[in-house]
Amino acid sequence: MTALLVLLCLAQQDQTAFRQEKADYFPAWKDCQEAEKLIESNPRGAIEKLDAIIANPKVAKKLESRLRIQEGASEYTDYALFLPYQYRARAKLALARKAEPAAAEKLYTEALKDLEESSGRGVAASGELLKTGQADLAKLRAGMTAKPSDPPPKENPVERFRPGWIKLLEEHRFKSARAYVEAEGKPLSEAERKAFVEETDKRCGTWLADQAEEFRRRFRRLESRNDLRGMSDRAFEALFAVPGPEESTQGDPALDWARAHVAAFKAVQARTQTGDVLLPAAAAAAGLVKGGENPWFVTTVLLAAAEIADVITGTAGSVRDAPRAEREKKQAAMKVLLDRWKGFVAGLDPKFLERHPAVAAHGVDLDNRFQAFPVDLPELEKIDLEVAFGAASPGAELAKTDESLRAFEGRSGLSRESRQRLFSALVSVTALRALFEGKSEEDAATAASPWRQKLAEAGGPLEPTKFGPRVEKVFAKLR
Repeated sequence: MTALLVLLCLAQQDQTAFRQEKADYFPAWKDCQEAEKLIESNPRGAIEKLDAIIANPKVAKKLESRLRIQEGASEYTDYALFLPYQYRARAKLALARKAEPAAAEKLYTEALKDLEESSGRGVAASGELLKTGQADLAKLRAGMTAKPSDPPPKENPVERFRPGWIKLLEEHRFKSARAYVEAEGKPLSEAERKAFVEETDKRCGTWLADQAEEFRRRFRRLESRNDLRGMSDRAFEALFAVPGPEESTQGDPALDWARAHVAAFKAVQARTQTGDVLLPAAAAAAGLVKGGENPWFVTTVLLAAAEIADVITGTAGSVRDAPRAEREKKQAAMKVLLDRWKGFVAGLDPKFLERHPAVAAHGVDLDNRFQAFPVDLPELEKIDLEVAFGAASPGAELAKTDESLRAFEGRSGLSRESRQRLFSALVSVTALRALFEGKSEEDAATAASPWRQKLAEAGGPLEPTKFGPRVEKVFAKLR
């Protein structure tokens, strides 16, 4: 037998039992997994469980597949093999190997029917088991009819070796399958052993690529930071449920990346760190795709930018009325955060950035958010109400000053100190104009009342006694 004849295909169709089907499929799915574990230790118990599954018409559509169960709107179990026909055949083969010839012949015949059904449903591994079972049945029948003088049929070492190897591949234990070739493949030719090793590595690569694609589909569902923040711990574990390297004979860049950076995503999901913790993950993701849009990078940088933006906006809003020292301290911390973003962007290849224009848009947004921190209004320092006292027409000079001050009132994002100085000056100039016109302190306070609440929110008047006792009384009436 040539080495190529020992190669096989292990793909099963992926199926999903949706929530409306869960009540029927979940018990059968669990029983099937339990039955598979009993095949060698308690084959009759396995057959009993599998008979019930196969006889249930409510689960007939998805037999002999890789099946997952939908548990929530976007939550699913991991895929697991749902192969009741193949498992029942294996259990009957296990019984046949220990039975008397007549009983063994019956068990082989029943097992082969199950394997034909499983193979017909697209389970290629069952086709390989079918060949082995047919050969074993033929040997059994030959032995039942052979004369005592006939020599026993010669056993094919490949057929004896293949089932154990297949089982390891089905369990995705590729390193163990390689070790199995070395330990149990000694009766095989060197070419046959090499073919089994190469096929093991090929199957490992295909399976890892499928797992990476499945992870990519899950990962791309993160369309906003709330999708990650609002995720339950169980859903997060399902999102990053990627195979470890223990049983793989090779690596996959996307899966290696996921394992390396899962802690950063967990920190954001658990709200224990700010979004800049994702920047190393985004930088590492940039190398996962050589051309075109990079899905790993796009999603990660979106989450990082949204988290950073939220922190900057929240901090800027929280210090609107804070004293200068506190405000400057928090603004400096946000500047560090913004600089980390800019350093991350500076480290990316310009051609890569051209393919991902959203990075520049995120940067503009973060700059704009940082500009929302309160700022001082230096123009206020140039306005001097006392100039009016030496003018030829004090009233006209005060009116001019009043107009200048009112122009500043519409400015947004002013620091508490500037707002306090501005509204103190507006009350003072309004009071002085009223008093110059011969009005009472009561009338002056009424004229200045539009600034009362804003002045209180900014911390109260500055130097209320500066322009004499009558202006001081106006400030007192505005308390």
